[in-house]
Amino acid sequence: PLKLLEYMAMGKPVVLTDIWAHKNMLGDKVPGVFITDNNSDLIAEALTKLIQEDNLYEKGLIGLNLVREIYTWKKLGDKFEEFLIRIVGK
Repeated sequence: PLKLLEYMAMGKPVVLTDIWAHKNMLGDKVPGVFITDNNSDLIAEALTKLIQEDNLYEKGLIGLNLVREIYTWKKLGDKFEEFLIRIVGK
């Protein structure tokens, strides 16, 4: 999910659909708020909730730090290379 990484790299809190891929990627760190579906009413509710939170800046930092620590292009490239080597060999 490149868009998610881009938003987090900007230090912005994010609205995330409650799917395995997002939860697996983030672990116990939540840089925003989860919604159960991507319909416009739920997105509006989530955005309203986010802007009313006192820790909005901190939520953005959670995502920024995840990108800095785990999801750099170098680290992602290394993982992809390892994956390819396992599949096709060196």
